[in-house]
Amino acid sequence: MRNPTQLKYICDRSTSQDPEDFRTLHQACLHALTPNAECINYYQFRQEQDDGGYLIKLVKTCQDVLKRLPSYQIVAPHLHELADYYCNLQVHKHVKVEERVPRLKAWFEEHRHKIPEMKSYEPVVYLYLMALKF
Repeated sequence: MRNPTQLKYICDRSTSQDPEDFRTLHQACLHALTPNAECINYYQFRQEQDDGGYLIKLVKTCQDVLKRLPSYQIVAPHLHELADYYCNLQVHKHVKVEERVPRLKAWFEEHRHKIPEMKSYEPVVYLYLMALKF
């Protein structure tokens, strides 16, 4: 895997369906939003290891930009919350097909009190369609 253009590319081209792999990979997203976070081997649970340094460069670039924003600490908790939702949904979306919908439903039930009110079927249908698409 060389010169991917985005984290989604890395996920979609993966041969893995290991939740721990995707959780570790998506730590890059959370680290990118945390200016002083240390980078880790985001690929530690997968065979594909070489991205030419792309992901670490991306994380560090994001961190450098955020360090220069004078009021970043005000919005950081909100961005972390949204990124955490995204990262968890990505983990649940990239598991074995038969595990996707149950995992996504369980995630929604756990977090439904934190997200805008919807009819009970709307998020499940949306998440199900996402799971089928990917």
